[in-house]
Amino acid sequence: MVREAFCDLHIHTNYSDGEYPPREVVRRAARAGLSVIAITDHDNILGIDEAIEEGEAIGISVLPGVELSAEDNGNDIHILGYLFDHRNGQLKETLEFFRAERLKRAKTILEKLRELGVFLDIEEVLEEAGHGAVGRPHIAHVLIKKGYVATVREAFESYLGYESPAYVPKFKMTVKDAIDLIKKAGGIPVIAHPGISAPPHKVLEFIGLGLLGIEVWHPEHDEDTIAFYSRVADEHGLVKTGGSDYHGEQKGRANLGTIKLPYAIVRDLLALKEKLGVS
Repeated sequence: MVREAFCDLHIHTNYSDGEYPPREVVRRAARAGLSVIAITDHDNILGIDEAIEEGEAIGISVLPGVELSAEDNGNDIHILGYLFDHRNGQLKETLEFFRAERLKRAKTILEKLRELGVFLDIEEVLEEAGHGAVGRPHIAHVLIKKGYVATVREAFESYLGYESPAYVPKFKMTVKDAIDLIKKAGGIPVIAHPGISAPPHKVLEFIGLGLLGIEVWHPEHDEDTIAFYSRVADEHGLVKTGGSDYHGEQKGRANLGTIKLPYAIVRDLLALKEKLGVS
């Protein structure tokens, strides 16, 4: 009997803020009964080849994915991209620029912390970040290790939060820029978890900007939200995607296997890509 194929199209590795390296994530996905996954690291595509290679070795299909950080009137909006060419030059250059800007931001935060009598070394922060683009959570963990604070929450309340003395804004692209970047690399842009990040009128606005899909299934979407965005997708001819937003057993969200979507979701993505005529 042929095993039913299940997919999870929202998964993070330690190339962004996930707990495990790509190969381990793929192995865990196989143990969870998944047949197709997408690696969707934040603003990072460097773990995709490693994941694809491991998937080919153990019989798991790995789709190229990414989760781009965008901003709309001061609000964080995440745009997922699927089935793009992860070797696309413009995409790689843009994400490398993002990494450089995040490093510059981290150094500025450390300068502000020094002015407050808090002394951290950039090498310690980069070691904490590992493969991932450096961010405030990495600085928070170093603050804990050095004994300046006891918890991540305290680090943000005392130093790193939006209203705190060492806060530095993050460079972000617009939602239109994120959508266009994915499309130019031959991919399909999908809004991530709209139920927790964007009101319905904004989702409709983003559809007008060229959005091609909605992440309908997500751990923080209840049944009403799933039903609502499923209808929106149908009404506007958009693909529906979903996944666990897995970061690891120790990092919240749902674990692998918690959300298992039918292979029809992947088939719809592939059909749309073929319809768009992108290779």
